[in-house]
Amino acid sequence: MADPTLYGLVPLLESAPAFQQLREQLQQGTVMRGETPLALQLPGAARPFVTAALAAQITQPLLIVTARPEVALQFLDQMRLFMSEPTRLWNYPDPGALPYERAPWSRDRVQRRIAVLTELASGNGAPVVITNARALLYPTIPRELFTRHVRSYAAGQTVSLKFLLASWYAMGYMSVNIVTEPGQFAHRGGILDIFPTNMVYPIRMELWGDEIDSIRTFDPATQRSIETLKQIIIPPASEALLHRNQESATARLRALNCAACVGLVQQELTEEIRQIEAGERFEGIEFFLPYLYERPGSLFDYIPADTLVLIDDWSALELNVEQVETEALHLRSEKVERGELPTDYEIALHTWDDLGEQFAEHPPLVLGYGASESYGLGEMFQAGPRYGGRLHDAIRVLRENQRQTTQVLLSRQAERLAEMLRNEGVEAGVLRDVTEPPPAGSLSVVNGALNEGFVLLPSGTEPPLHLITDAELFGWSRAVSRRPLRPRKRTSGDFFAEIKEGDFIVHIEHGIGLYQGLVQREVAGITREYLELEYAQGDKLYVPVHQADRVARYLGPTDREPSIHRLGTADWDTARRRAKKAVEEIADELLELYAARALVKGHAFSEDTPWQAEMEASFPYAETEDQLRAIRDVKQDMEGQMPMDRLVIGDVGFGKTEVALRAAFKAVQDDKQVAILVPT
Repeated sequence: MADPTLYGLVPLLESAPAFQQLREQLQQGTVMRGETPLALQLPGAARPFVTAALAAQITQPLLIVTARPEVALQFLDQMRLFMSEPTRLWNYPDPGALPYERAPWSRDRVQRRIAVLTELASGNGAPVVITNARALLYPTIPRELFTRHVRSYAAGQTVSLKFLLASWYAMGYMSVNIVTEPGQFAHRGGILDIFPTNMVYPIRMELWGDEIDSIRTFDPATQRSIETLKQIIIPPASEALLHRNQESATARLRALNCAACVGLVQQELTEEIRQIEAGERFEGIEFFLPYLYERPGSLFDYIPADTLVLIDDWSALELNVEQVETEALHLRSEKVERGELPTDYEIALHTWDDLGEQFAEHPPLVLGYGASESYGLGEMFQAGPRYGGRLHDAIRVLRENQRQTTQVLLSRQAERLAEMLRNEGVEAGVLRDVTEPPPAGSLSVVNGALNEGFVLLPSGTEPPLHLITDAELFGWSRAVSRRPLRPRKRTSGDFFAEIKEGDFIVHIEHGIGLYQGLVQREVAGITREYLELEYAQGDKLYVPVHQADRVARYLGPTDREPSIHRLGTADWDTARRRAKKAVEEIADELLELYAARALVKGHAFSEDTPWQAEMEASFPYAETEDQLRAIRDVKQDMEGQMPMDRLVIGDVGFGKTEVALRAAFKAVQDDKQVAILVPT
């Protein structure tokens, strides 16, 4: 379920004189700023609300800086609820790799970083960018080089195919046979596919000779066209670009003291530097980013001069930057000592002093606390009462405050709470959104979540606004939805972590064999590592390391060893056919079993009671769609005549016990006993 919108509450703040004074001075550029940043003295719960109001009232871009990545994401999620144009919101994350690690940056995070840089460099609109200390410290591509590598194409435009493909490669896009992910391109005759890092779908351009005949988006899964476009803008796909006239970069790389590294690291660094000199890209090239550019860029290089910089918590920001710097220096010392990093490798991150220079050019406002004046905004907000799960007390207060306070109840348990309110004589329907200021003295119930609520004190004769969340009702810091884990593609690293020499393995095409370790073999003058697999009669199969995902450790009975298959025979296919037949026989047996069970009659449990609703409203997590489906199916089984025979499966920590407790409570209300068996 999508989050609600609450931007109808923002006008209640916009009419306050203290807010109007701040807005006017920001628009006129007359906000008083000295050596100490101006602090608005806002409590944490009110900061996204006030920031959304500022974004709605001023025409300049906003940059919000938090101390930690998780705080930035929470700030973005909460601010989105209060914005009428949430598409203006952007998150600029850190690249997801430790400094001094020779590991590729996260593709997803790089895509989001480049999308922000593209938006800022375009100069269009007034984006609202939310970032964190760690993200600001990582260098990026200089703005001048970034804009030089942005390409624009339009239908009817004449292009050189050779130059176009070369430019895409220089922009960091990888050539593939079929485009499936951002950062890829493919060429088939007069058809060019590219997946720009700033778009949801890939682009297909068809050429007629040297002219672009058509441009359209398409679904990479079905290859079907979605929308025809007149023109597109394609930004770089990487922050580490191999650009023209990079003699100074190669000179800096050659000067690195790689000889101080251990043998394998020295060989790999030397080879990677050779690839850079030859203009060849590779995974993990971002490790060399500080050397690719004379002066690596910063997010501050991209923001317009009139950008309003807001600091969530100044003390926490300063402390977190110090921690990141300390951890980075410690990691650098360890790697140099182990011979994994050249002794003269430069500092890979920006510093607090660098940020200080940027803040001098873009004087920030602090949303939190400080010693400077506050425009009186902080005094307008108070914390609401907390009930710690005592719902009857909360409902009593809500009923008593009707007509005296404008109350908005925001909860992931909105339906249940509305039902409980109606049972107590308080009329309350569940709203999807709040797009207009609620009537004075009204009570609105909305399905959603915030970290905390607040009381907005009146600036005139209007009653105060009391925004009540699950934090006040139940004591949760935030009622969050459990996000399903993304399926993770199995990598070669998984294989090597679970296998040792002499173990039985299964190759997807050749069957069961023995793993005999890693060997180096020279093919066509190139030495590479291979997995050596031994099969029956001493046959050997050499699998390139990059194809290790086609091999898995054998899982089967431990009381006897499996038979090893022969290469080039039908043994493996025969074994798979036998397994398929056995599965079909088991399926037939299960069908007979379930048909017999369907004829048995059992106890039909009663429908849910108000007690059931109150118990279910007390859980701190919002149910996922799968959880809701499981709960609904379990209750339907219990209320039917047929005995329930159901297994609920889910990842650790994703709410299986909550499903069981709901069923147990339902059974107890029908005077039945419940036994819970746990493994530990």
